[in-house]
Amino acid sequence: MQQSTRLPVEIWERIIDFCAHDSEVDLDSQSLYACALTCRDWLLRSRMHLYDVVNLLTADHFQRFLTVIRSNPTSGTFVRELSLGFAGSDPESKEGTASKDFESTVDSSPNSGRDDSELKPHPKLLLNWICMVPLHLLPLLPKLRSVYFVDLPIFNASTQRYLSLFRSHTNINDYLQIAGSVMSCRDLAWFISCFPAVRNLTLNKVEVTAAASSPPTQPYRSHPTLTNLGVWMPSEPVLKTLLSWRSLDKIGGLV
Repeated sequence: MQQSTRLPVEIWERIIDFCAHDSEVDLDSQSLYACALTCRDWLLRSRMHLYDVVNLLTADHFQRFLTVIRSNPTSGTFVRELSLGFAGSDPESKEGTASKDFESTVDSSPNSGRDDSELKPHPKLLLNWICMVPLHLLPLLPKLRSVYFVDLPIFNASTQRYLSLFRSHTNINDYLQIAGSVMSCRDLAWFISCFPAVRNLTLNKVEVTAAASSPPTQPYRSHPTLTNLGVWMPSEPVLKTLLSWRSLDKIGGLV
């Protein structure tokens, strides 16, 4: 009986790695999908590259990815970088589908003086699913090192209670990038303090919407000691917030 010819392990591993890193596109996902379906031997290494960087734009993306990781926990160990949120309008055009977990963030009490029938969802309510990430997803991503926030949810008592759970995931120790807007300098300083172990921080066009906002006078105890800091198009309140950090003199690289 004639035996089938098998490629040496080094050859097919090189093929998969090429699709992930060396091809003309940064990550040739379609080719990696094909590699994963080639045979059982190719599946694990292909999946390792496919899950290395995960982009979650919407609540639907989050729920589907969470379902996948729960059904196959091994996949969660491959995730090194996580990108959260979307820039601009909702890519799925579901403006009215703000996370139901946080509908209470809109004050609809009889004394609020507002007519609920005239209320429209704040665009940032669409990002409130991000608050569920540290509670439900991060425990399944033990090797996660970097987080990129393309935009931020509304900061209030409800959302901050969940966002503060990022603080316990000290495996996020490499890179933190924040884009979008916050209400105040204190919000910005507080949010960064939720990542005490990160070494590299980039603030990408971060805006402070309250013009008269001033940085906190007392630094947060869990504020990270950074190795590198990148600031793109900073506003004056953002610069004031950065200058208030006591650990600023320990930064080795500034962009």
